[in-house]
Amino acid sequence: MSDAESVASRLARGVLEAIEAGRLPLRGRKVVVAVSGGADSLCLLYLLHSLTSTLGCTLHVAHLDHMLRGDEAEEDARFVLSRCEMLGLQCTTGRRDVATCARSSTMSLEEAARVARYGFLAEVARAVDATLVATGHTADDLAETVLLHVLRGTGVHGLRGLDMVAPLPCQSPSEGESLLVVRPLLGATHEETEEYCRGIGAVPRFDSSNASSRFLRNRVRSELLPLARELNPRVDDALVRLAGAASEDDQFISEMARMLWRRIATASQYTVRIDAEAFRTAAPALQQRLVSKAMWHLVGDARDLTFQHVRSVRDLAAGVSGGRVETVGALVWRKTGDDLVVSSSCLTTREKRAELPDEGVVLKVPGQTVLPGWIATAALEDVGDCADPGRFVACLDAGLVGAPLLVRRRRPGDRFQPLGMGVEKKLQDFMVDEKVPAEIRDNVPLVCAGERIVWVVGWRVAEWTRVGPDTKQVLRLDFLPKP
Repeated sequence: MSDAESVASRLARGVLEAIEAGRLPLRGRKVVVAVSGGADSLCLLYLLHSLTSTLGCTLHVAHLDHMLRGDEAEEDARFVLSRCEMLGLQCTTGRRDVATCARSSTMSLEEAARVARYGFLAEVARAVDATLVATGHTADDLAETVLLHVLRGTGVHGLRGLDMVAPLPCQSPSEGESLLVVRPLLGATHEETEEYCRGIGAVPRFDSSNASSRFLRNRVRSELLPLARELNPRVDDALVRLAGAASEDDQFISEMARMLWRRIATASQYTVRIDAEAFRTAAPALQQRLVSKAMWHLVGDARDLTFQHVRSVRDLAAGVSGGRVETVGALVWRKTGDDLVVSSSCLTTREKRAELPDEGVVLKVPGQTVLPGWIATAALEDVGDCADPGRFVACLDAGLVGAPLLVRRRRPGDRFQPLGMGVEKKLQDFMVDEKVPAEIRDNVPLVCAGERIVWVVGWRVAEWTRVGPDTKQVLRLDFLPKP
């Protein structure tokens, strides 16, 4: 058996063993395979394709152009499409203006690319009725991720790095954890994926941005890890083992936290209430998980949560601080009676509610508009390019919506036709039905075209604005809460 055959056999065996052990739910499933064109994703594509008959699974390829590398990225897309054609697989390609997204938000370019990528993969998965998204992450990525988390400051959960199966990142909280990301190559190295590609005669694409020192992950890969290997040649294995040990501890703490959450927390779509005394007397590790779970429930991400945020909530529960603290994610925590109550500060701050004008602020389309408590970005996109990563994003039929658009707060007599309904109803009734807390209803931004409500921000768009088969252009609106 040649070296290439040995690698191919070993990787296939690792995937099959993970499936048999119940750690990789690929059998009989429809899987969206994320393929950039690099060695890792190309190896994943060919490996899964070779196992489709054995596993009874169906593959659909997804490739995203982040619009950062010009002709090079366009050539990547053509390369991936040609490989899919050779394998007889369907492929969905997309483009996202990541640089513009980063500039119009508080995200770094790396984070904006990550959000765009996972949003696109979720969109493709739902379009083709898949519940799994496969990515080409390897053991090298796992070691780098653990080290990155250590550098940024992390707890036990961050030391897990990457899991072989996990909820797809960046899903909207309202979507729950319906989509999973699977990483079949997590037990393989990048060197092995390159060897696999050589063995099948496939020449991967090279992403020039991977050599840029502007990205922290690249510096960890090219500077920090080589230095660490001089001190310990097997540091990569040590980091992978650390991730495995942390995963076991984290699973235990998470289960304890889930049990406590069910007992002391009550969550609606936009508010979480936690018994303050039960929170105060819980172990610090469980307090951190409760705060993290509340944040995840409300904003869909808790990676920016720090020890200081948790301590602020702990002091609030103990009565050490005042009756209100703000944490990352534009969330405000209050001590109300016997409970801690957390919701978006953009919807609850009295000062911001007073500033939102009755007459409305005209939205710049396309462009960015600064509003009380929000930064609104409007962009015109091609049909199929608009991913919806959360409840503060709306994708509308630009031709139906028209212009100008303005943002205002509610007025007496407002009526609204929510998505999915054939008739209008009173906005007040809609808010009651959706369980919008009474104290924040005046502060919910309304995007309007004339007198017609286009979008109740954070809740639902109007039925008459929905993107359909006759849509020629999409208007994407992003409302970013101010910190």
